[in-house]
Amino acid sequence: MTTHKFISLLNAREGRDDEFNDWYANQHIADVLQIPGFISAQRFSRSAGQLSGMTPPWKYLVVYEIEGDSPDSALQELSRRIAGAGMVISDALQPDVAAWAYSPLGPLQERGKDHG
Repeated sequence: MTTHKFISLLNAREGRDDEFNDWYANQHIADVLQIPGFISAQRFSRSAGQLSGMTPPWKYLVVYEIEGDSPDSALQELSRRIAGAGMVISDALQPDVAAWAYSPLGPLQERGKDHG
C-alpha cells in the first residue's frame, strides 16, 4: 500500500501562538487522524537557520501521512469536515493556509544504504 504525504503550511494569528498550538496539538490532529486513510501527523516550527534569502512566510509545517492507492478520498473527507461537517477550526488560525498532497516517486533513500 502506498503512503502519501500531505503537507500543511500555516500561521497563528498575531499574538495567538499559544492558543493556536494548543488547539492544533490537542484537538485538530486527533480530528484529522479519525479520517480513514490518515495514519500519522508530525508538526514542525520554522527553524532559525534557513538558506540565504529563503525564509518561508509560514511559521508552522505539519506533515501527515495518508495510506491508500490514492489520497483523494481522505482529502475529500477532510475538506467536507473542514467546511462545516463536524470539525472545529480555531479562530487563532490565520487563514493563509497552504496545503498539498504528494505521492512517492520511489523508495526512501538513506545515506550509507545501497540504492541499487
